[in-house]
Amino acid sequence: MSDAAQSSDPNDIDGVDDLGVRLNMLETKIDKVYRPVIKETIPELQDELTHKDERISELEDEVAQLNERLEGLLGVESEDASTHDKRVQDTKQILQRRASANDGAASLYWREIADSLAEHGHGELHDTQVKRVMSDVADATGYDSATGKRDVASTDDRSDIREVSVVRCNLERVPGSGAVNNVVGGTTGGEGSEDGTIRGEVVGSQGGI
Repeated sequence: MSDAAQSSDPNDIDGVDDLGVRLNMLETKIDKVYRPVIKETIPELQDELTHKDERISELEDEVAQLNERLEGLLGVESEDASTHDKRVQDTKQILQRRASANDGAASLYWREIADSLAEHGHGELHDTQVKRVMSDVADATGYDSATGKRDVASTDDRSDIREVSVVRCNLERVPGSGAVNNVVGGTTGGEGSEDGTIRGEVVGSQGGI
């Protein structure tokens, strides 16, 4: 058979055999070099991932504990640090402390809440801000809304006893109410209340605790 006839065979095209050889060499190298290394490395990578997952879980637990401690601190360092959620948390703390000193129950109406929050660094709050705090506190477990008698007179030289809406606390129903004594600033007692108890009688309830 002539050379021309042989060159017409597609299997004899220049470079095809060379590519086949290179392909076989690469497959051999992958099987003998890379695959064993990968096989040995996978358990190490799995162990490393497991370790990192465990460390992440530890850090998440630490963050949760720090957040819990932060939430347990009563008051803020400045008015700029005052947020609605923190005001709600502090109002709960104030109620819990007063309930601890008052047979497990305490209540506050909006002016008492505003004054107490101001004493703990939250500054002067608008009525709507305070009433929003009252609403969210009343929705929490161990708290509810009620009607209480309060002296709402704006001066000390007269008395003006009225029934007002209050938010109250039943300490026995509050989850995790043991730690209530961490203070950032201010005092635990309200105006005219040296021991932190609430002056005023709760005479009706708008929701069970």
